[in-house]
Amino acid sequence: MSAVEKEHPQQLKIVAREWLYLLASLFVGWVILPLVIVSVMFPADKIQFEYKYYLKGLVRGDGGAWFTAFVPYFALQLVRSIVWAVKALKKRPNPSDKKKEPPQSYP
Repeated sequence: MSAVEKEHPQQLKIVAREWLYLLASLFVGWVILPLVIVSVMFPADKIQFEYKYYLKGLVRGDGGAWFTAFVPYFALQLVRSIVWAVKALKKRPNPSDKKKEPPQSYP
């Protein structure tokens, strides 16, 4: 076990989890999402051709292809941030719910 693993095990778990989110999202963005899009937009005999065209777009650096590849990750992060914000708002006490005590007078 390295020194970093001994000193910061919780941070390493967080980084590992984020990498898994990224890799899973990229798999969805590179494989599943393009196949779904192509199968909806084109007839069955054109799916293989269009998917190869998409992969060539990734290799060429086509912005639309790369946007499609990262959309699942961006969507996941957006959902996670919304869930986090809702949880944070629910945890925060409402200032109007506090009972206001009258000021104390000192003798």
